[in-house]
Amino acid sequence: MQTSVSLKSVQSPSIADISLSQASGCHVCEPRGGCLSEQLLKNDSLHQQLQQTKRIYRKGEHIFHAAELSEAFFVVKSGSVKSYFISEDGEEQVLGFYLPGDVFGLDLSQDLKRASINIRL
Repeated sequence: MQTSVSLKSVQSPSIADISLSQASGCHVCEPRGGCLSEQLLKNDSLHQQLQQTKRIYRKGEHIFHAAELSEAFFVVKSGSVKSYFISEDGEEQVLGFYLPGDVFGLDLSQDLKRASINIRL
């Protein structure tokens, strides 16, 4: 049985405009100053973009690579994603994992290029 990850991409707004989803375990983030998922859902134009821009990635498929120009950030709807980079000595350095409800793709350089590689697990 082949599984897939379903992601929603959103054209990158300015961070000040982000104000997302009702993820399980919301009680964990709430005391620390709010939830990006909840804030995205409250913003009507971003919520509409999330509903209209859905793509399914297969296991092992790259979502984006380091140094690519960023045009969107992503919300994991199902499945999981690994974020990593390749060190100068050629070793893979894992930065983190994203699960349903998580937002990723916000790690950008000053010239709006991706700082990491992200792959569907």
